[in-house]
Amino acid sequence: MLKKLQQLKAILAYKNSENLGDIAILKSEFFGTKVSPTVASKLQPIVGYYPVIDLNQLS
Repeated sequence: MLKKLQQLKAILAYKNSENLGDIAILKSEFFGTKVSPTVASKLQPIVGYYPVIDLNQLS
């Protein structure tokens, strides 16, 4: 229940932002939307991928 309340607060916070992709993800998590098996299989190669970030280059 607490997790759902936190998710709802996050959705409301993003409502007026320009981060439409973020709000779509938050809404899908809140409502328990599942991805189709076809899409899930196409996304499998990128599961766990995190790009290398060079902090020195960013500063």
